[in-house]
Amino acid sequence: MGKIFERQRLTPSQLRTVAQRRLDDADCLRRSGDNARANGVFYVGGFVIECLLKAKMLQRYPSMRSATSAEGMSESDRRIWHLIYRLHDLDGLLDHLPEMRSALLDSGPEAGHAPVRSADCDLPTVDDLRAVLAAHGEDEGCTAVPGSDPGFEAMAQQVADIPKFLSGLVADLARRVPGAEIEVEKSRGLKGYRYTVAVVSDRFESMGWTERHRAVWNAAYENLSDADLLRVAVLAVRPSDLNGRGAAH
Repeated sequence: MGKIFERQRLTPSQLRTVAQRRLDDADCLRRSGDNARANGVFYVGGFVIECLLKAKMLQRYPSMRSATSAEGMSESDRRIWHLIYRLHDLDGLLDHLPEMRSALLDSGPEAGHAPVRSADCDLPTVDDLRAVLAAHGEDEGCTAVPGSDPGFEAMAQQVADIPKFLSGLVADLARRVPGAEIEVEKSRGLKGYRYTVAVVSDRFESMGWTERHRAVWNAAYENLSDADLLRVAVLAVRPSDLNGRGAAH
């Protein structure tokens, strides 16, 4: 145990790869046609946006790629380090990427990606953000995410104790996927903690993205309330993903 969330240092291009994978996950849930999965689509979609913006931040502030802590940094650099590795702060990220904020607000039909805005929060869609990110700055493309690099300062802290509200889900996942390794990671957000549950099993090697993620998300929908679903992400991980052999799939 402990290897699922092993600390790794990701480059901007690798973070973009992670974003693309999670976007594929969100699309699988969306295409299921099950309205009960809407919360999962929104949650994973928000993670996609966060990964893309943090990739841009690492590109803009390359010294942060090797910084394992904020110790000894100036106040402004400490703020940047925490935005990248500790916080889930969209406004804070956009404050350091003013051209992204302007481009998103100014995007329209003439740019080829008219934003569809929410009545509640006036935010552009994921497709809007991807189009703007592609049009601004350098594009390093996507590269494979390594399976192990002990030098990485994780964006979140691992927890040994499973929160009470997740205990039923973890037990159900253990029943559904016998022999699986299951780990829980928590990260601090602006409105409290969020949790990622990773399930690693050889059984997933022969499954496609849709099948294996549907298997773990079915357990989440049956064991968690709508409010708790907004705080949780569930990942179906193949052992080959941890070894770096399955990075392209």
